[in-house]
Amino acid sequence: VMGYSGAGKSTLIRMINGLEKPTDGDVIVDGESVADLSKKELLQLRRKIGMIFQSYNLLVTATVAQNIILPLTLEGLDKTEAEQRAEKYLKIVDLWDKRDSYPAQLSGGQRQRVAVARALAHEPKILLSDEATSALDPETTESILSLLLKINQELGITIFLITHEMNVIQRVCDRVAGLDAGVIAEEGPVVDVFTQPKQGITRKFAGVSDTLGVPRDILKPY
Repeated sequence: VMGYSGAGKSTLIRMINGLEKPTDGDVIVDGESVADLSKKELLQLRRKIGMIFQSYNLLVTATVAQNIILPLTLEGLDKTEAEQRAEKYLKIVDLWDKRDSYPAQLSGGQRQRVAVARALAHEPKILLSDEATSALDPETTESILSLLLKINQELGITIFLITHEMNVIQRVCDRVAGLDAGVIAEEGPVVDVFTQPKQGITRKFAGVSDTLGVPRDILKPY
């Protein structure tokens, strides 16, 4: 989902995991209406949904491994299994060698990889990504996008990605929706939307204008 600041992207993602309720309409996740769920049912749904943030949200006083193990044990998972999951997913994100390091000792890209591993350790069906690469340099962004593609293709996890970066959409997305003032203005396969954009928001992102850069007064005779 793409859109400029204030379009409602973060609000939309918060409605998917039930942190906010829609004033109208329904949000359906895995066949369930989020707004209709009880607290217990909502908790169960959230366990199917992982989330990675722009700001990482890591515990600075905990090691890389502890950042993954602690949330799992708080959910009631056996410590041994939590440790096994930490090892499994830190290896998937290529950070097992950093398991005893602290977040302050890692680069921004490595911290984001820890955040991805932490989200995966809950073994969700859906992974929500809220501007997860916007604070990273281009090279690190590419490595995170490659990791997200790997997760999608090898683990079969659906990724719902919020961004305002065109290169992110082109690199990893199958479908795209343009959000404008809280309304989905246009959506469809990435190739279709960006080769034949119909709405203003998608035309701006695609770099397309009605005149293709030719001044309107020149076009008038034609």
